[in-house]
Amino acid sequence: MTLLSRHNALRAAVFGGDASALVDAERHLSAVEANLGLARGRVVQARFLAAMSRTPPDPDDVADELVLFERARQLYRDLGDVRGEAEAQSGSARFTRWCGTMMPSRFLPSSRPAPSRPKPTIP
Repeated sequence: MTLLSRHNALRAAVFGGDASALVDAERHLSAVEANLGLARGRVVQARFLAAMSRTPPDPDDVADELVLFERARQLYRDLGDVRGEAEAQSGSARFTRWCGTMMPSRFLPSSRPAPSRPKPTIP
């Protein structure tokens, strides 16, 4: 469905009482929000990396970026978009890894616990 046909369907829902277009509109808006969040996360990430050579990062910027990636990941998951979910997860993991090597861990927000790896057993 093109953007114009979505717009017309939404107008029909708002002004004509045709509620069938609302589900599609919500789904479309969630996809747009997820794509926008992923793009904004990447911009913040690029800005962070460019600033690393000049000044220490602001912990609030780190938290903002991770929130963008996590929100995008959840939206993609709700939409059933595995590719988008993986991209958002990758952005979050990559940024956390960069931050972990470049700034003290006390500045990193913990949106979820770090994955635990089983300790190898030595026979």
